[in-house]
Amino acid sequence: MGTLPPDDLPRSPTGRVPKWVMDQAAGRPVDEVPFRPPTGPSPLGTDPQSPRTARRRATNALVGVLVVAIIGGGMYWSISRGAGVVPPGVTADRTAGADTTTGAVPHDRPPAGHEETRRPKGLPVGGAHESPTSNFHFTGHQKDRTTPVTWSPCRPIHYVVRPDHAPHGGATLLHSAIGEVARLTGLTFVDDGATKEAPIEDRQPYQPDLYGDRWAPVLITWDAKNEVADFGTDIIGEAAAQEVSTPAGDYAYVTGDVRLDVTWFTREVTTAHGRDMARATILHELGHLVGLAHDGDKAQLMFPRAQDAVVDFGSGDRAGLQALGRGPCQPGI
Repeated sequence: MGTLPPDDLPRSPTGRVPKWVMDQAAGRPVDEVPFRPPTGPSPLGTDPQSPRTARRRATNALVGVLVVAIIGGGMYWSISRGAGVVPPGVTADRTAGADTTTGAVPHDRPPAGHEETRRPKGLPVGGAHESPTSNFHFTGHQKDRTTPVTWSPCRPIHYVVRPDHAPHGGATLLHSAIGEVARLTGLTFVDDGATKEAPIEDRQPYQPDLYGDRWAPVLITWDAKNEVADFGTDIIGEAAAQEVSTPAGDYAYVTGDVRLDVTWFTREVTTAHGRDMARATILHELGHLVGLAHDGDKAQLMFPRAQDAVVDFGSGDRAGLQALGRGPCQPGI
């Protein structure tokens, strides 16, 4: 006979304790963990980090869609492979490090070392590390389970933007956020212009017919609900980075994608505070793209729910971004 759940665990309106709650309370691994938006306290604290994609959820989350649940009257959002900030009145996203490619044969990859220099192209802002007690977490780790997976700082991160559906002022917000992440990490971002590539699941990191003999650039798209099935329900953004194995035996990010719900952003950019929250949301997603996961400190932008007064990276976020900018060069990929 199974053990009855403790009375203090969160329950659904039917009185059932969800499996993810039971698993986490018992210390078992949890693949998907929901969190409350600012309307109520988080039932279990900081989410466990795992290399999965994060999706941002809006307030009209549906019970039974993915693992989203309405428990104790609060909206929750599910996490798998990292996570995303929840804007005020909004419930979620899901982030970040994407599938690991191992044992790839040469035709699966571009020639190694494209644009790789002998030294990092830039340095994280401030030079010195932030306080070691600052709060931050990484999306992916090397085999030692401590060292983060990073982008090579010795080559630029190329990105393309599909302009379809872009809200008024969206490009300005996007490039402002990219500039801030570049400044804090020391990583170099290069705008390769517009693309017609559409967002798809299992996007290939090497697409020579479309982008030549190099890793595909990061794809950023403004999407309607007919393109991203979760948009138009409770999700307003997704971000993922893709990692590959290297000859040195570690892993490195080489490309990724960011998807933004055009309906939500179009509404938010109509007010000054809405624009601040829209930019903060993009910053959060880019944080996932470069390798940051969620943190339980409400003063950080990588906290899983948005705080009205937090529209820029906090000290912990900056410490994590600095560390992610100090990864090794990767001439072997």
